Amino acid sequence: MTTKIESAWSLTKHLLSIRESDFEAATQSPFLRAAGEGRLQKDILGKWLANDRLYIHAYIKAAARTLAVVDLPQTTQASDASETLLVDWLLESLVALRREERLFIDVAKRYGLAVDLETTAMTEGGREDPRVPGTAKLPGLVMFERLFGSLHPAGTVDRTAPLPWLEAAVVFWGTEKVYLEAWRWARSHQEAVTEGAKDVDGGALRDEFIPNWSNNDFADFVERLTGVIDRAVADTLGRMGDGAKGSFVQRTERLWIDLLAAESAFWPSLD
Repeated sequence: MTTKIESAWSLTKHLLSIRESDFEAATQSPFLRAAGEGRLQKDILGKWLANDRLYIHAYIKAAARTLAVVDLPQTTQASDASETLLVDWLLESLVALRREERLFIDVAKRYGLAVDLETTAMTEGGREDPRVPGTAKLPGLVMFERLFGSLHPAGTVDRTAPLPWLEAAVVFWGTEKVYLEAWRWARSHQEAVTEGAKDVDGGALRDEFIPNWSNNDFADFVERLTGVIDRAVADTLGRMGDGAKGSFVQRTERLWIDLLAAESAFWPSLD
């Protein structure tokens, strides 16, 4: 007999079923192939990591605003509510992001990678604060900063809407899902017999980064958020009826399309 969960409509599966060519472009690029094959020059890898650090900063700010939007249940009976699970996931994500940034800096020092972009001096709060201009950033980073910045700006949250945190959750899920699949695709191009020291980057990607970005623990982390989103949507549809499905699609499809475009533009050109 088919259970309700098995037959429930899945928002994440729906999103993955549209714009499949865009998803492929976001997860299969010449940059990723070169990364898997050990052909990325150190300067290219370092510049990409520098952009990825700034992506992390924008992600952290968006996650913080999302935490402010989520209302946790006030009774212990609802301790496994989707909101509780989302907050747990976001807090773990923030810890992981800080750990990731420290990894970037540590690996960069050990492998001789430059992970700072050019800056311009700006004065803020009476002190000089070097800032990276948009012209020094990858187009994908600029797009991600805009996308993350659009999530829950102050005073714009409609708390009467079902799952007011849904858009942010979909963006976080989408970027993690693409990142996982992209680096798994890169890993598929590694030659098992090749030692990292023979790679152009000295093995930074093969030995340090790709295992971190393509392992089963990361996949499980992504799947946890998949489950939170799909369960919350299914529960809401159970209360409101399938007529609400169109609203969920309308609220998230554009974000998914914009996210795929940002992901594609985040991989540097090797021309």
